[in-house]
Amino acid sequence: ICNSLTDKKSESVLQENVSELFVSRRFKSSGGIGNLSQLLREKYSGKKISEENLVECFNKDDIRIYTGAFQTQFDRAVIEGFSGIINAKSPEEALYYTGSFRVLAAHRRGIRGLESVNDYIISLLRRKNLIGHSGRFYSRIPIMVQKNDYSLNLFNGDTGILWNNGNEIRAYFYDSEDQKNIRSFPPDMISFFEPSFAMTVHKSQGSEFNSVLFMLPENTSPILSIELFYTALTRAKEKFVVFGEEKLLFESLNKKIIRKSGLRDALLKKENGSVQYDLFQ
Repeated sequence: ICNSLTDKKSESVLQENVSELFVSRRFKSSGGIGNLSQLLREKYSGKKISEENLVECFNKDDIRIYTGAFQTQFDRAVIEGFSGIINAKSPEEALYYTGSFRVLAAHRRGIRGLESVNDYIISLLRRKNLIGHSGRFYSRIPIMVQKNDYSLNLFNGDTGILWNNGNEIRAYFYDSEDQKNIRSFPPDMISFFEPSFAMTVHKSQGSEFNSVLFMLPENTSPILSIELFYTALTRAKEKFVVFGEEKLLFESLNKKIIRKSGLRDALLKKENGSVQYDLFQ
């Protein structure tokens, strides 16, 4: 497609059509992740898909569902998922493994929101003596920048790792201009960052991980939907695990987000055949 854009004739053809990609390079189409993502796309477009067909995907090797009392399974999954960071011998190795596994949450706040989940995971790893600390910071903690910092050339969404180099804990990041190079800073120099063992599904858009653990909220939520579940599912390349209540799982698989902001009607009013802009009604 890119090469054809140099041809003006091809460019005009592309502008008048919609291109749809059918083959995923992230995960196998024959596995549970591939099958379930296809069924969810069909269901979203209006095709009737039975719950039996959806549940069949849950029995594949690359998808696991845990409902009810699942703390033990969650603890085990987290320690296994972050084992690359836990056992890393260098900040470079730990930084590499930040892309292997991630916990995704529907919300920022709440019992199963990313803030609570991050705090729980740090507490769990502390109890197991799997992370160390020096002063206010813990080593082997993945972090995410929350605000652009042009002086450091760090940007919202950049992922790094806190690491004790023997003298102090520093924050290590890939160089945005050359991924082969790694830069480090004292954590206090970075204005806004937070632990990123967990992140919101919204923030994860555009990312991919070998394995994903999706934590459903503790109660029903307006954003719990097929769109949210699909986004979480398709972040995973090899394994997708869901923790939560069964009723909320099926609620997310059967509900679409309906957006009714009224913005279009507020901004655009037709009067005497012309469009009038009324921002203050």
